[in-house]
Formats: sequence, C-alpha cells, structure tokens
Amino acid sequence: MRLRFHIWFTNNGSVAGRRSSSIATCISSDYRRFWKNAIYRIAQEALTNACKHSKSKKVTVTMTQEGQDVRLEVQDWGIGFDPESVEQGHFGLEGIRQRVRLLDGKLTIETTPGSGTLVQVVVPILERQNDG
Repeated sequence: MRLRFHIWFTNNGSVAGRRSSSIATCISSDYRRFWKNAIYRIAQEALTNACKHSKSKKVTVTMTQEGQDVRLEVQDWGIGFDPESVEQGHFGLEGIRQRVRLLDGKLTIETTPGSGTLVQVVVPILERQNDG
C-alpha cells in the first residue's frame, strides 16, 4: 500500500494540496489506538516543521507498507538545517524521536543547510492483541 500527499504553498502562505493515490487509508482499524495516534503525531509534527521552517514551496508526505513495517517520509525542498543545532525550547524533533522509540522504530533525518530535508520513519506494524 502507498499513500502520498503533495502540498504546495501559495504566495500568501496558504496551503494547497492533493492526494495522488486512491487509497483511502493506510492504517486499518486492526491497529492499536496508540500506534495510530503516534504515527499521526509523527507525521503532523514533521509536516508542521516543514511548513514553519523550510521555506519550501512543496512538501511530500508518503506512507508505504513494506512487509511488516510502515515507512513514513516527509520531504521538503527548502533551506535545510543542522539537526544538532536546533535551538532550546523547540521540542518537535524530540517528540518525533520519542514516539519512534516507543514504537520500536527507526528515525532518519537527511538534511544539510540549503538542501531541503527528508524525515524517514520506519516502524513495525502492530496488530491488536485479542483481549479474550
């Protein structure tokens, strides 16, 4: 399964976007509530960071199932940044790191100043435990 969104920014700062796949959802009702919420919040925070800081006119969000894993990618073509020099008081990346850790996943941030950013998260798919 693959779900992709393209988001463009207009000159006045508003957002325009479209979904380029007919897949209605990538996360079925069989997944635990916390897992769905964590994936949603990771995507939300990565997209928020791209919108607030990248100065990119385009951001792509992609979710793909790869075997027993889900890969989430948020990519922009903006100004990039140095992940080691994020100012204190900014907790977005730390929140992403903590959620990925809770899901036993892997986080990769590819960026350098002036070259855009790619946030990649790979987490195992968790199935709901049968409560009885």
